[in-house]
Formats: sequence, structure tokens, C-alpha cells
Amino acid sequence: RQMIARALEASLCLTAGVTDKECAEDYSEAELNCAMDRDYRGANLKQLFATRAQMAGHSQAAGRFDNDTIRAAMDADQRELQAHSSTFSVSGILANVANKAMQTAYASVPDVLSVICDWGPVSDFKEQKHYQLTVSGEWGEVGPDGEIKHGSLRESEFSNAAKTRGMMLALTRQHIRNDDLRAFLRIPQGIARKSANAKQRIGFGVLIKMVADGHFSVENGNLATGAGSALGIDGLQGAVNKFKVLKDESKELIAGRPAILLTGTALCVTAEELYKQTNIDVRINASKKTILQNNHAGKYQPHDSPFLDTEFNGSDTGYWLCADKRDIPVLDGVALDGRMVPYIQRGDAQFNTLGIQWRAYDDWGIAGGNPRGAVYSSGS
Repeated sequence: RQMIARALEASLCLTAGVTDKECAEDYSEAELNCAMDRDYRGANLKQLFATRAQMAGHSQAAGRFDNDTIRAAMDADQRELQAHSSTFSVSGILANVANKAMQTAYASVPDVLSVICDWGPVSDFKEQKHYQLTVSGEWGEVGPDGEIKHGSLRESEFSNAAKTRGMMLALTRQHIRNDDLRAFLRIPQGIARKSANAKQRIGFGVLIKMVADGHFSVENGNLATGAGSALGIDGLQGAVNKFKVLKDESKELIAGRPAILLTGTALCVTAEELYKQTNIDVRINASKKTILQNNHAGKYQPHDSPFLDTEFNGSDTGYWLCADKRDIPVLDGVALDGRMVPYIQRGDAQFNTLGIQWRAYDDWGIAGGNPRGAVYSSGS
């Protein structure tokens, strides 16, 4: 029974688009060979339910599949679940397949946020205090008396907490009777995209709010405004100049190095040109243009996100020039036990639902980090 259950699960994973390499990490060679056997290759929902029902002693005419087959499989699952002795669980197999399909789909969503967000694990849902130490004082010459001058440490505090987000999903009798595995797999794939996009939307929302709340300001030296700040050779040079003289909270020079050029979608082409082109055409008027040397080529890796657009309270002209997150993270992210991909867990369906129900959830939080890790240019 265990071999058949594992073979069916592996076959369903392969049908779901999980690669041979990924399957080889979770299933033995014997299980994969069985999954590729003629009897199990290309397994579907009906085969899974019918096999489970037959193992539970349910008899049916050859080729017949009906509500009794579905209920027999589910009743067998429930009995073994209560007895804590399940070796073949339909809901467990489908939850495993859904988790693997979800991980594959999650990895396919562009994760621009993590370019500037430093993620760390937490063990509970309490508010976490994160501290960044700034060293003050001069690196001075040691005098004849051999005394080394004392420096000091200044502490910057950031608060963050993991929060649970999730939704329910169900495999209905209609899905099973239609043998619609593809429809079922779209559910975990859709959940993966919703989870990944939620992190992008909420995280960049925090960054946008940092601008609105004045964390990027003239006083902090990390704000450029006016027409001269528009993204281009000169505007980007102005941001670079500001970045190079950024000071910490002790008013001492940070002397960091910019690495990331972050924009909304309206500026993505311009950002790409500034990164790739050594010479850029600049139009002076309708009939005249000139070619300018671009000294920024290859220096500041461009990244763009639609969650920085005006639709999400962002800007079509604004952009950030950021440090590497390993140096100065602009955003701070936490994930419970360090897990980024959502969980899918099986549960009991409602009495009036002939099907199987799951819940999907994840636990994470995003907060502002150190705004002195970037310069924001309004571009207008």
C-alpha cells in the first residue's frame, strides 16, 4: 500500500509539472520507477480515488466511477486518520502534490523586494526589536602613551512582527468527477502567486510610506527633488553624489557604495539603458539630438516593480538608488521559522460538502529598515 501511495503521489507531481530532479529529492528510485510504470504513469484524480476505494474494500463495476467511489475513498481516509494509522491518504497525497506545485509556482514570481529587504527568521509572533549599531569616533593615531581613544556605539531600533495571512481551498465533487487535475493544481499555483505578490505589494507599500513620512528628506541628505532629479545621466549622477556623502545618525560619513537602481515600470527602460548603454541618444528638440557618454554603464543594477507605480500610491518619476542589502538594508523582513513559501494543510470539509478541504497560510512581516541605505529622487 505504501509503495502504491508513493508511486501515485510521484506520478501526480510529475503531471503537475514538478521536475524529475525535484521529485528525486523526495521519492526513492523504486518509487519513481513505479510511478513511471504503465499502471501509474500519467495518474489522474479518478485513478487516485478509485485505488483508495478499492483498497478499502469498495467494489465497483469495471470502468464505473461515481459518488459512492468518492465517498468510499474519503470515508477510508477519515477512519485511518482517526486511528492514526494512515498509509494511503487521498487528502494527504493531494496536499503534498499541492505543496510541491505551489513551491514551483512561488519560485517563478519575480522577487524584486528581496533586493533591498533583509529577511530573517523569527520563532514567534511577538513584536521583534532589531538593532543596528553605528560606530562613532575617529580612527586616530595611537600616541606615545600607547592609549587608544574610545569610540562609542549608537543604536538604531526597528520593530517588526510576523503576521498570519491565508485562505481556504477545496477540491469539490465536480472536480473529481470531471477528473480535472489541472483545475485543482491552478488553486495552489494561484495561492503561491497571491502570497508572493502580497509580499511585494506590502513591502513596497512600506517603502512608499517611508517617503511620505519623511524618512527620505533634505535633513537626512537622502532626498533629491526638482527637474534636475529626473532619471537620466545627470539626475542619476546627482543621486550618486548624494549617496556618497550620506551620514549616519551620529552625523558621520557612511561612505557606502550604491548598487541598486529601483524604479516603477514607467522608468524601467530608462534604467536599463543607463545600465547597459555606454552612449545614450538625447533629443534636444523635434529635429535635433546629441549623443552623451554614459559613465553609469554597468554600475547600478536596475530593478523595477509595478507595486511602485502610481496605482499603488507610488510614482511614475521617482526612483531609489540603494546600497546592497547586506551592507545597509532599507527594509526589514521577518518570516516565522524562516519559511517564505505558504503551507497547505488538509482539514475536514463541511458536512454539506462532498469533497476535500485545505487551508493555506504563511507567516511574515515587513517593516522599514535604515533609510540611510538609499537616496530617493522624486524626478520632478
